[in-house]
Amino acid sequence: MGNVKAQEQNHYYEFNFTIVNLITRFVSQDTSNDHFKGDNMLKIRMSRPSEAQEIIQIWKNSVDATHDFLTAHDRQEIEKEVVSFFSETPVLVATNQEDQPLGFMFLHEGHLEALFVDASARGLGVGKHLISHALALHPDLSVDVNEQNHQAVGFYQHMGFKLSGRSERDNQSRPYPLLHLYKAM
Repeated sequence: MGNVKAQEQNHYYEFNFTIVNLITRFVSQDTSNDHFKGDNMLKIRMSRPSEAQEIIQIWKNSVDATHDFLTAHDRQEIEKEVVSFFSETPVLVATNQEDQPLGFMFLHEGHLEALFVDASARGLGVGKHLISHALALHPDLSVDVNEQNHQAVGFYQHMGFKLSGRSERDNQSRPYPLLHLYKAM
């Protein structure tokens, strides 16, 4: 009789563990997750149409701080593409306590198409929280990163991403090699 009761209790705990896991997955998919670093609270939410210029400015500040390998001409051409795209496309943003965007990411079918953190917010855990949120949504996340962006390559390696391939040119056939990374489980 004691053995049957122990088995029932184990099934009860397994059932509760499964329910907790399902709830945790559901909650982690909520795009308004709060993340903490010290006393600073970061929130991840969808961008608002009125924030398009802020998103573009974050991109500019981030690129200016990390993409010194771009030629001036290519930087201008890429900026035109970015302005056109992000003026119309909602993204996930990480905001501070005042709800001001500090960084953003764009996910498409399990691929991280863009992740940029404002230069003034670097080192505060914004990128890490965005990646953690992306991984909660897509555990098999992949990303392409410019090979010359050594800071980004190091960041993704630190976050557990592994190399799956390399392209000699970027997606617009510019001479900026891309590293194709995936999250190692």
